[in-house]
Amino acid sequence: MHALPRRPGATAGAVALGLRPAPVNLANTGIEWPPKHLYWTIKHGLKLTGMPAWQFRLQEDELWALVAYVRKLPYETPRQFQDELRADLAAQRASPPGNAAAPALQIRETLGGVTAGHPDRGRHVIQQYAGISCHEIPGVVGASVPVGPPLDGMGVRSFIAGVMQNTTTNMVARLRAPQQFLPEGAVPNLGVREEDARVAAHLETLR
Repeated sequence: MHALPRRPGATAGAVALGLRPAPVNLANTGIEWPPKHLYWTIKHGLKLTGMPAWQFRLQEDELWALVAYVRKLPYETPRQFQDELRADLAAQRASPPGNAAAPALQIRETLGGVTAGHPDRGRHVIQQYAGISCHEIPGVVGASVPVGPPLDGMGVRSFIAGVMQNTTTNMVARLRAPQQFLPEGAVPNLGVREEDARVAAHLETLR
């Protein structure tokens, strides 16, 4: 299971064709793999392949929805897929857009008293959100790309980005909505979820 399932009756896209090893046909996977194996692979990905981990991108119900779809895939005709796709797109257009950006004060209130979690788990979360692509972070393996300042000593600094007191709650708020606290900064919003506050736990160990 090395790539997302393509629609029935269609050839693999350019990205899939460029993968080595080549992605398998998920129609067969949907028949042979039990649901628990599908779920684990979708959630954690597969090393040394193009299959990514979706643990920090999708909610639990979305992960299981993908499992259900892969199980259904071998029995779906191209016409059925197109009909369901059109119905889904029509439902999305009919739904009002949600409020994508919450005010900073609301974020602070929501995260009051948040528990950061275990430092080792936090290091894994940092890798999943590609924090190493901008900062050198002790304990996190990756290319040396010092686009942003190194994060060594983060646990003993008095301030975060020079604008807010270095507390667990503020660190989580900063990670979730960086530009709301420093609008002119270059730190992107990576969509860090509240439950992934474990990032802060690892940063607090950097002394």
